[in-house]
Amino acid sequence: MRNSNVECLVVGDGPAGLCAAIYLKRFMREVLVLHTGASRAALIPVSHNYPGSPEGISGPSLLMALEQQALKHGATIEKSRVLALTCVGDIFQAEHEHGLVRAKRVLIASGIIDHNPPMQDIERAISYGRLRYCPVCDGYEARDKRICVIGPAKPALKKASFLRTYSEDITVVCPAMSDSTPLDTRGGNIKIVVGKVHAVVRRDDAIVVHHSSGILEFDVVYPALGCSPQSNLATELGADLDPDGALLVDKNQETSIKGLYAAGDIVSELDQISVAFGHAAVAATHIHHSLPSNFRVAHHRVSVPPSPEHAAG
Repeated sequence: MRNSNVECLVVGDGPAGLCAAIYLKRFMREVLVLHTGASRAALIPVSHNYPGSPEGISGPSLLMALEQQALKHGATIEKSRVLALTCVGDIFQAEHEHGLVRAKRVLIASGIIDHNPPMQDIERAISYGRLRYCPVCDGYEARDKRICVIGPAKPALKKASFLRTYSEDITVVCPAMSDSTPLDTRGGNIKIVVGKVHAVVRRDDAIVVHHSSGILEFDVVYPALGCSPQSNLATELGADLDPDGALLVDKNQETSIKGLYAAGDIVSELDQISVAFGHAAVAATHIHHSLPSNFRVAHHRVSVPPSPEHAAG
């Protein structure tokens, strides 16, 4: 088992974690990134709302570029699951699969795991654009398609109402309705089908939803089944959650545990790459300022002789 000491441990190699590592290394800080290799961003076929990328960029391509940039600046990135995180005084200690690391600061950027409908070959359905999670990200690409939203009535109708911006053919398949559930808060003429979903099957030309009331065919399915934040390392230390189950942070992305920060999807309901970058920049900058100063000491000064024209003058 290897032991190491760093100024900041980053847990997660998604956009938030890698962006924070880049910032921290450019602040001349010692940084270790530990990850499981399961960033949610890796599933993105093409992101068309990533700023500065008019042709779009795939999740794997974006993550590769971020990792290369972090490594170029000297970050250490290791695939190793963090098993436990403790704090003694003002030092955090993380036990991971390959060793033990002590850190003055920790940034949790381990993301969330989406809950999926009963479906085989999910990753291929995502790559074909048949299964989508985020209408903020890709509702524009689902314009005028037959869209199905699967999930409990309240979250499914909320997502369906948002998707009415992009298509008039929206169907919600939910297990039950209650008298208190608003059928359509925006007058969007959303079709409601009550029934338990037994299977979702991808075809090359469509996606088929098998439910207790029959079979329906769509172009795109959006689950509204919730997610599981990967925040247990923080909550086991006593970090507070907000009413929606996300880690509660202050304006500096610091949790209720001093020295423990969080960024990305485990913090904000608006799960966007650009939001994750903003979190990372704020957190990394505050981490830098919270640590003892690391003033530069020049070991060698290179004397540059003047150019001939300046020497002649």
